[in-house]
Amino acid sequence: MAELETRAYAHLNDLLDQIEARGSRGLTAIEGFLLGVVEIGDELILPLHGAPPLRDEGSVAARQRIDARIEDFLGQARATASVSSSVNATDIIMYSALVSRPLRHGPNWNLAVRRQIALFMAGVGAEVAIPGPSLLQSDIEEAFGRADVPSGTAS
Repeated sequence: MAELETRAYAHLNDLLDQIEARGSRGLTAIEGFLLGVVEIGDELILPLHGAPPLRDEGSVAARQRIDARIEDFLGQARATASVSSSVNATDIIMYSALVSRPLRHGPNWNLAVRRQIALFMAGVGAEVAIPGPSLLQSDIEEAFGRADVPSGTAS
C-alpha cells in the first residue's frame, strides 16, 4: 500500500508538470488538474480514498508540494479576479478525490464527471458564501495523524 500511495503522489506531481509544460495557468490549470485526475483515477491509491495515510517526511512533503502547486494556480486566478477568494488548494484537492472514482451505478461516468467538473468550476469563479472556516493542508495532515496507523509506519 505504501508503494502505491507513493506512486500516486508521483502521478499527481507528473500531472501538474504536464499542466505547467502546456503553459496552462489559473482556472484553466485547475480544470486541467481535475480532468487529469479523472483520467488517472484508477492509479490513485490515497488516504482521502481510504488508504492508510503515510506520515513519513517524503509523503508529507509530496502532499505539501501538490498543495502549493495548486495554490499557485489559484493565485494566478486570483490575480485576474477569476476565482472566489474563499477557494483554496485543499478545496480543489478534496473535490479531486470526489471525482476521481466513478459512481458504481451511475450513468455514463465520462459525461457525468465532466458535467460535475464544469459545475464546480463555475462555482469556483463565483463569490458565494462558502461555509467556513476554510480547511487547509495542515488540517488534512492533522486528520491523517489521528488515523489508526502507528506513528512512523509507512503502511
